Amino acid sequence: MVKDETGRVNTLEDIVERPHLIPFVMRGSTIENVFVTSTDPMFRRVLQQVVRTGGLATVPQVLSRRVFDLMLDEKAVIFCDKLFLDSTIFRLYPEGYEGKFYQGTHFFLVNEFVMMVRRKLDPEITRKLHMRFVT
Repeated sequence: MVKDETGRVNTLEDIVERPHLIPFVMRGSTIENVFVTSTDPMFRRVLQQVVRTGGLATVPQVLSRRVFDLMLDEKAVIFCDKLFLDSTIFRLYPEGYEGKFYQGTHFFLVNEFVMMVRRKLDPEITRKLHMRFVT
């Protein structure tokens, strides 16, 4: 996410090509886990850049005005979902801002829903929890 289209960062390769860029990752997030456990060389290089630039931070630090101002100054990117992005922009810039926030085009995380049910739970409740609704 940067101020305008000229410096657009869309992929992990774009991040690595800009060693001055601080890629922020939320500590303890699924995204951090993806970077830490990946064997893909590009993911490893981005993780090295995250660590080198101090981009591994807590959620409040990543979703702060300081970090979003760095993005507007084309000095940082963050890894987050659209809900975090939109709600944080609305919260941090109620008066508006100069520039443009956008999502890159390289999506590498597919969220999956996982549910666990206790064996001793009432079987009727378990059946209802496992029903799939098709809309």
